[in-house]
Amino acid sequence: YLENAERLSTKKLDLVIELAGKNVSCIVEPLVKQLTEQMHTEGWIVPSPTKYLLDSADLHFCKQSDSELLRKLLVTLQTCPDVTTLRWALDLSMQSLQEKPQSLSHSRISNDLVRCDNINPVCNGFYDKMSAHELTKWLQESKEVNNLIVAIDAISSLINYNMFMHRDRRIGRGTFNRILDSLVIIADSRGWSKLPNKFRNFYLPWAFNLSRFCVPQNGECRYQVISSTNSFYEGQQLSSLLSKHSNLIFHFKHPDIVCDLPGKCGFILKTVPSKHKGELWTLRLSTDIEEYSGQPVHFHKEVRAERMTPFICKVDGIDSRFIFGLGFVSRVSDLEKFYSTFSGNSGIFQVLYEI
Repeated sequence: YLENAERLSTKKLDLVIELAGKNVSCIVEPLVKQLTEQMHTEGWIVPSPTKYLLDSADLHFCKQSDSELLRKLLVTLQTCPDVTTLRWALDLSMQSLQEKPQSLSHSRISNDLVRCDNINPVCNGFYDKMSAHELTKWLQESKEVNNLIVAIDAISSLINYNMFMHRDRRIGRGTFNRILDSLVIIADSRGWSKLPNKFRNFYLPWAFNLSRFCVPQNGECRYQVISSTNSFYEGQQLSSLLSKHSNLIFHFKHPDIVCDLPGKCGFILKTVPSKHKGELWTLRLSTDIEEYSGQPVHFHKEVRAERMTPFICKVDGIDSRFIFGLGFVSRVSDLEKFYSTFSGNSGIFQVLYEI
């Protein structure tokens, strides 16, 4: 199974974890072998299925049964050149120190182990290092870019960076138009599903329309757009929201759920600010039932962080909606320079959820 983990759905990965039980070492051992082979490749990254397995498994059991194997895993992860991965590896190390607590039991809510699912924007801070050619190549080849909205996040981030941060070396509008033309071909060759039809009314900065990437009206789509109940009306409020611990609340009923609980189904994304000025902030899907006490929504285990791609939608007037990828506003220092672009306009967090 784990030899082809990248091809497995999350349901099958969950099955691997369930079958392993407390014998987590049988998951960690082949993953260490695979990562050891990859670490000799320049610019290597940890595949998403590997991250999912290590996040979901209780590494405390591995520490109890084979502490040396766990040490090899953490040492291998520390060789990854990606800063976000290094922080994630540190979180894994901390999680392995104690057994994960059990969540509260409920007839409709899982008794599964509590997991804190971090959502790290794929494009975190990359945009100040890439040329237009490098961006196009990255979209073609990167395993981290696995759907259209992530690719659009990357392009939006680079547009914003050139428009607002480095005006002296701005990439021209025509160049970005050619990147979007290339994205049509890239999306088709990589088998990415098209976006919901409502994205026809969404724009990237510089008024690039997204209609070419959308399903036809009434066409079937594997994605659903979910809006947060939290909105902001000035960029400074956005900066304040992301610089402290905040709850972003979303109403969402998963199609696989039959729910008779009082209140509304949904989930909470928690903003996790950086400890140091200028570093990256992240979002975390709250999966602990206790964190939903007194909140307007209740949580179901079927809702998964790895199926979420968050973005920010800025509203100009009634119908004009501009997408700002989290890759651009992921750093506090950039956000402080950027907030003035929201002046006089409203905005909202949204999530593209893969059903």
